[in-house]
Amino acid sequence: MRDAAIADALHESNKPLARYADDEDLEKMRREEMRDGDPMAAYIMRRKQKQQPSASGRFASVSSSKAVKRERFVVRFTVI
Repeated sequence: MRDAAIADALHESNKPLARYADDEDLEKMRREEMRDGDPMAAYIMRRKQKQQPSASGRFASVSSSKAVKRERFVVRFTVI
């Protein structure tokens, strides 16, 4: 974690002091920032959790996949 902070500080130190409207890093940082009282914050957190792969190695819910819903038969797998 400390290495990431040092790398981020080195990256920021190479930029000019003045920031402009088309600064991509600044825009990315602002979009990822969670604000207090944001009505969409819970939705975004759920969406990010769905995009992250499962650490346990188990299959995700097969029936929730859009590709599987188009199929007629759903075969469920259980990994032990």
